[in-house]
Amino acid sequence: MSSPRANVIVGLLLVVAVALLLPKTEAGSGFVADEEQHLNLLRPHRNGPLPHRVARDVTGLIRGVRWSPIGGRSARSPLPAVKTATKATAPVTLPALTKRAHNVGSGPIVLKSKKKIFIPKFTYDGAGPDVYFLVGKGAKVSHKGATKIPTPSGETKIKKGYTGQDVTLTLPGSLTFNDVDWFAVYCITYEENFGDVRIPKNLNLPAA
Repeated sequence: MSSPRANVIVGLLLVVAVALLLPKTEAGSGFVADEEQHLNLLRPHRNGPLPHRVARDVTGLIRGVRWSPIGGRSARSPLPAVKTATKATAPVTLPALTKRAHNVGSGPIVLKSKKKIFIPKFTYDGAGPDVYFLVGKGAKVSHKGATKIPTPSGETKIKKGYTGQDVTLTLPGSLTFNDVDWFAVYCITYEENFGDVRIPKNLNLPAA
């Protein structure tokens, strides 16, 4: 049977071993060991001599020690990543075309995506000589610097009248509705705006 003095020496050696195996911080993790649990395991126990008790608990201390993020919150895994809210994309409904000339009109226009525009119940008498669907930038509607949008049949010029048909158009190339300020039905020969609608800024439209 070991003497009390030998038990004390063995106990001290085990305490040193535990201290070396369980540093206060885990490198790079931002977590600290739960000090209260360390102290509870290393205090003398009524169930037997300290060295015997520590020897039984060393494995459990290594495997089961609770780790807490700096600040005192107990956890067994790192803090979850912060999720940032993102605004969902959605079509945008605009007012109807302004009625300026040649019976141009429509229902409320819908920007269905970054490149597609839906014009419900579109009307136009077909009498203009050089009429196009145009988009452009700036406060004033003009053909200068504007882009022509092909008709549903693939032509750039509007060659026929409309009597309430639904029309879907697609912007050409890499152009999107985030790049323009207005959409119009426009006669280039007479530099006349037959009807238009303004495009809002900072749209979050679907990609397709």
